[in-house]
Amino acid sequence: MKNYTKKLVMASITAVIGMLMLAVPVLAATTATLSPATVNVTAGKQFNIAVSVNPQGSTNYAEKIEINYPAGLLEVSTFTFGSNWMALTQPGYDSTDNINGILIKTAGYPAGLSGATVFGTVT
Repeated sequence: MKNYTKKLVMASITAVIGMLMLAVPVLAATTATLSPATVNVTAGKQFNIAVSVNPQGSTNYAEKIEINYPAGLLEVSTFTFGSNWMALTQPGYDSTDNINGILIKTAGYPAGLSGATVFGTVT
């Protein structure tokens, strides 16, 4: 019985450590913001939205954003990365799908970033 209790305690400790390790990435989540948050436009007119990322004090070297938008109302014309970003253009990391309303962009930031930084501009 003593050996069983020891194994149970070790299994419990291992489970708690595993759960804590899974929680750490959630605490270090990067946030993305769009500016301006709202836009009043008329049909056929273009407008720009700046996309900023903030790793909340953690140092990140790459970011991937996915923006979902109503394809029946909007169309992405271009995306321009902010300064110092290096685009990753592999499949699944870089796409503009105006039929389904999905923009995916991924880029590396060679020096690393730990605060709010402009990721790019969507037109």
